[in-house]
Amino acid sequence: DLDVWALDQLSPGLGWVLYYKVFAIVAAILVSWKILGRKRFASSVLYILGYPLIVLLWKLPIFAFRRWPLLFTFAPVIYRAIITFPATFLLYTLAIFSVLIIMTINEGALLVPAMAGLAVFLIVHLYRSIRNAYGVSIMASLSSALRKFRDSIRQGTFDHAQTPNAVPQAGSAEKPQDPSSLYCLRVLTEIVIDRVGLEVRSRKHDLYLMVCWLYTLSMTTLVFTFQFLALDKLDPSAFTSIPPEASFWEFLGFSLGYLTTAKISRITPVSHIAAALAYAEVACAVLIFVILVFTVLTAARESYKSNMDEFSAELKSIGEALDRRLTEVYLMTSMEVEQFLLRDKAPLVNALRKVRGLPEFPAPAPKPVQPAVSNIVTGTAQTPAA
Repeated sequence: DLDVWALDQLSPGLGWVLYYKVFAIVAAILVSWKILGRKRFASSVLYILGYPLIVLLWKLPIFAFRRWPLLFTFAPVIYRAIITFPATFLLYTLAIFSVLIIMTINEGALLVPAMAGLAVFLIVHLYRSIRNAYGVSIMASLSSALRKFRDSIRQGTFDHAQTPNAVPQAGSAEKPQDPSSLYCLRVLTEIVIDRVGLEVRSRKHDLYLMVCWLYTLSMTTLVFTFQFLALDKLDPSAFTSIPPEASFWEFLGFSLGYLTTAKISRITPVSHIAAALAYAEVACAVLIFVILVFTVLTAARESYKSNMDEFSAELKSIGEALDRRLTEVYLMTSMEVEQFLLRDKAPLVNALRKVRGLPEFPAPAPKPVQPAVSNIVTGTAQTPAA
């Protein structure tokens, strides 16, 4: 168990505590029940048990609603994480089990498969780090979909609105055309362009690329640290100038020294396998430098910027197509449509203006009702003409 291993590593003298952990857990539950009371304790237990559902069904949707521009900006990253989740889960499970085997077993044939598992993890991780900069982004697919949507607006197949020449005559049973759908779509397009462009200009994606590169550097260091530790358990004569009981921290310094070419460790590889692992880490250091220069600083940034520029251009073309469609069908500009809708849909217009940071329009005053005038001769009520 992990608790047994952790206590054995941190304080072996307290191993007797584990024999009474059941009683300690029961005592903690009783004390909490007494302090919180029956209702608060029951609600706290239900909250803890149902917290994953609370996060999934409540906190994440609220976060997505409030920070939708940021999520939209990181759409390529989120999409790639979703489609690669099964393989990533298996890969990290393999790495975790390999690390547990290396840390808990001092000798035996299981160390060799554990070393192989870590090697597979590192190779796949480095390959993904290079491929991500040159893969097809989800933003390119979205831009293609927006291009088709723009064409449907220009051709009139989106709203099926009639042109002024085909507008129904007075007295017709057909309802008059309503420009609110095109107006709302035009405003939403403007909002997306403004908010997403602001997030792109904040360069959060550049910070994400740098964090990913540092994560790759850290993973490479840790993988080779465990590789050296496992090799030392298999062959104690593979390294020289090491303490009799070499621990994780000695090999961590050795791994950092080879990865950064800073000879801060006194450990020296002696056997052929140890030397091969050391040279492999040097080769990974060169590859990580290539990832930094040609992927993080150039290719990945340029690819992301190109995809976002194309996406913004398609959104702007959709806005222009909507403006042209409003002019063709309703013979009004966007501002004139806004004034037109203000009479019957003032809450909708003001809500969209508030989202854009524009001042709200005052609600139009209701039309006064003309009093009826009595006709003394005929005894009928007449409404004065306007």
